[in-house]
Amino acid sequence: TGQQSDGVRSIILFYKYFAPPLANESGALQQLEGWHKEFCASLCLHGRIILAAQGINGTLAGKNEAVDAYIRAADAYTVTSEQGLARRVFEGIDWKRDECNLGGGDPELFPDLVVRRSEEIVPSGGMPYPLDSCTGELVAGRHLSPEEFHEQLTSATKDDNMLVLDVRNRTEYSVGHFIDGAGRPAVHPNMRNFKSFRTFVDKNQELFEGKRVL
Repeated sequence: TGQQSDGVRSIILFYKYFAPPLANESGALQQLEGWHKEFCASLCLHGRIILAAQGINGTLAGKNEAVDAYIRAADAYTVTSEQGLARRVFEGIDWKRDECNLGGGDPELFPDLVVRRSEEIVPSGGMPYPLDSCTGELVAGRHLSPEEFHEQLTSATKDDNMLVLDVRNRTEYSVGHFIDGAGRPAVHPNMRNFKSFRTFVDKNQELFEGKRVL
């Protein structure tokens, strides 16, 4: 029993677009990178973390108590602007968490810890991300709860102006995708990865004209 408990590991997947981005906090991105390298190593967490001024995208795994400690510390992590304003950049992050038991031999899910900086947390092929000139926050559509999404999907009719767009890769789409209440399958750009999405949008702008995109 003791050997089995040694193999229990938690894994978390998470991402967050900072609003506003870290561009105005001097050295904040470098400090965040250094903090992750030092703190995650001290907890024996393994995985991959991508950092950019726009946000963070990560997958980490380790013992339950180590993952708990990381989440608590990240939730409390603050950066301070040049004007002396502090903000908790991870506030409201949606932690996706699961647990597994790989036994006592080699229970680590990842071989090491990699923390690196990038221009984007999800490579988009240079997709522009418009920011509000007053707040610095990302200008985007309204986020729907799962219940709201389901209601919008199931209440669709053939004469509405709704379009369901699936931006996952072609393998994920083939496994399963949404069909709205009018029987229309989600539009898929047939992408190998998200880098192709900008090209799809640029070439198919008429597809979205006058549409409410879900």
